[in-house]
Amino acid sequence: MELVTSPFALLADLVLFAVITYVAFHAVKRINRYEEPLGRFMKITAASLSLASFGRLLDIADNFMSLRPGIILLEKAIYFVSIIGLAYGLFMYVRGIEKTILRVPDDVSATDGVEPGGYLYLGRDGEVVDFMASVGVPALVVTRSPWKYSDLGDHVQTLWVTQVGQEGVSRSS
Repeated sequence: MELVTSPFALLADLVLFAVITYVAFHAVKRINRYEEPLGRFMKITAASLSLASFGRLLDIADNFMSLRPGIILLEKAIYFVSIIGLAYGLFMYVRGIEKTILRVPDDVSATDGVEPGGYLYLGRDGEVVDFMASVGVPALVVTRSPWKYSDLGDHVQTLWVTQVGQEGVSRSS
């Protein structure tokens, strides 16, 4: 069994195998440690990285012998599934975080109303102003441009965030 690729290619395959396998073991050890959404993310990540680790093992074997086309096709399928799994897991994790920690209203109109609680609303200047004007619920706007929100009514309070030096805001006479 002799090396049929460059030593650099073998070294790159070994480093990638070591990194992916280490992260896979790290994820496997944490599978039952967390609640949702992190728990589901760890399960999907552990499965996807374990699959990718097996794919890297096939790639290392390919450095020493020419694998049959069926094995190469299997390797590509393994990488495809593991990448899709990682992307899906990350997407579901971010979606879970948005639902539990950063509650973001979904297309709320003036007639829908908003459930009580804190929300993070991100958008372009006009979108945020239109949203604040339409919902009519008590709101705190943290902004660098408080004058943009001054005409929205008594239900909107603004908190002006600005950069200051060590001396603080200077008093003008």
